[in-house]
Amino acid sequence: MRGILRHTLLFAVAFSLTILIGCVGGNNAGEGGGDDDEGVIPTTLDLTLVPVQQNDNWVLGEGPGEPHQIRNDLNTYPTRTAEGKKPLSMTYFMVFADTHQTDEESPTRLTFFDSFRLLGGLFGAAFRPQEDLEAQLLNAIVRTANRIQTDYDRDFDFAISLGDNTDNGQLNEMQQLIDVMDGEGEFSGITGYARVDSGDLDIDPKTHLDRGERNFGIQETDAEGNNIDAFNRPGYPNSNADIPTSGLVNSKGKHVPWFTAVGNHDVLNTGNFNPYSGPTFFSAIDYTGNIAYYGFIPGFARTILFWKENPGTPIFIANGFFGMDLDWSLVLGALDAIGMIPDDYTDDIDWRFDLSVLQHDTPTVPTDDGVEIAPDPNREFMSLSGLSLVVNEAGHGFADNNNDGVINGLDGGYYQTDWEQIEPDSHMPLRILVLNTTDQPLLAEGGIGPDELAWLQAELNKAVEDKVLVIIASHHMESATIQGHNELQQLLNSCPNVILHLVGHGHYNMIVAHPSPDSDPLKGYWEVETTSNAEFPQQARIAEIVDNRDGTGSIYLTLFDHWPTKNDGSDTLATLGRELAFYDSIKGQKYDGSEALGGVGTADDRNRVLKFQIPTSWL
Repeated sequence: MRGILRHTLLFAVAFSLTILIGCVGGNNAGEGGGDDDEGVIPTTLDLTLVPVQQNDNWVLGEGPGEPHQIRNDLNTYPTRTAEGKKPLSMTYFMVFADTHQTDEESPTRLTFFDSFRLLGGLFGAAFRPQEDLEAQLLNAIVRTANRIQTDYDRDFDFAISLGDNTDNGQLNEMQQLIDVMDGEGEFSGITGYARVDSGDLDIDPKTHLDRGERNFGIQETDAEGNNIDAFNRPGYPNSNADIPTSGLVNSKGKHVPWFTAVGNHDVLNTGNFNPYSGPTFFSAIDYTGNIAYYGFIPGFARTILFWKENPGTPIFIANGFFGMDLDWSLVLGALDAIGMIPDDYTDDIDWRFDLSVLQHDTPTVPTDDGVEIAPDPNREFMSLSGLSLVVNEAGHGFADNNNDGVINGLDGGYYQTDWEQIEPDSHMPLRILVLNTTDQPLLAEGGIGPDELAWLQAELNKAVEDKVLVIIASHHMESATIQGHNELQQLLNSCPNVILHLVGHGHYNMIVAHPSPDSDPLKGYWEVETTSNAEFPQQARIAEIVDNRDGTGSIYLTLFDHWPTKNDGSDTLATLGRELAFYDSIKGQKYDGSEALGGVGTADDRNRVLKFQIPTSWL
């Protein structure tokens, strides 16, 4: 266990009992970023980004910072006096989730179905106006994190991604994320750059950088030759070109170790459908093919409009509906009968879409339907085996659980990371157990099987023996882990060493206390969900775990937004990405100012200090 470092997120103003941490020069990280610290990157302790009404429109403006507030929902209490003893900072790390790195040129996108009002919003995220900017958005978070470490003179011990690293489970999407996070150009082939392009490339012969040639085939222009590429933005840098990235590094320029959990989008088509199963829109072979069967423009709403304006006309599109080659007019009639098509879906209509473009010469024969594009073998569907292999080879997680000498899907996708593996010279009593909640999924929702639960039980027993605190990390929050939810919660509540369960999936900031059923504070733990880096508000968290030296501990949580730090094309596109995500959230939510926007959560889900009990056997 280490002593106090010079700068920390402990924020004295919020406490009745002031905690003083030794500080040499500068400001504490919890105090930085205000008007007195020109040039220092702010966190949400200093200022927040909030909707502001201008006339009849909502715009993104600045609001006041949110100081830390204590939550003691687990009813912890001191078991000894801390007089004369300073709190010990045990670890300081970064949490991010749901980056959804997206290959918008992939032939297996379900952009066609994107709609807020139709099908109960089931496909509300099938298209995001900022989806071509996910790499730049992640790069901005990484750059901001680097500045936070330097500005506040406190380096992260590690970082953890909570899954949905990719949007479509593709190899090139995961490679893109690794290159942004590491900055070594392992997959782009150029150190300090990440490649976001796929299919046709436009390589500069002098720099060897890809200038980014996007290929949407016959959906690039309309019948009159007008541009209908939603990502062709005059006046902005080309979002499809290679982007410069230094990777996640600390103030000394050393790479920060990072690990990841498995998300449903990492191992399923658009996070919902298994390409190897029956009820799916695409097979695995479609990923590397040259036909985008449903195209690249939201068209479901306009197809419904065509159906209503042309009653009795058969409609056959590509691979059909859920892989069934049905007359869509019959499907739409059935959906309308059960109330899945509202009377007003005007907001969902994309007037760029032309149904006749997808329906080629023989509408009843789907083999020649869709948009022809350039194929790319790097778009291959990973599955759990592919994900485990590429991540492990890059040094960011997964393990050979079955000791067969190979890391693949048979290892289950869950693993443990002991602190000595991160910092060999440190003896901090901390262990991270990373779960795979896509073991038994129900579409997008999670599931944990008996083998993984048995592994978790054994790991928790060993943690008690080894006297280490346990952080659990998984993609799905517990409420969305449909299979194995009760068993998981019982296991975590039964172990006195579990203090924190980090989750993503919901694209929402949320903090949930899980007290023990018998009211024993030692067996309670906290569940903390962090919002998506892909959708508004596009934030990450800083977490610090502190031993208060009185038999209790504190988990300091601080959110931060991404900020331009290099003022280059990548920063420009990241700022644009936040604006697009903001307005998309306003539209989808029909925001009127009466509730929180998007995934920001309530104040109790943001900057908080979470108290937990430390086992008395350690004292």
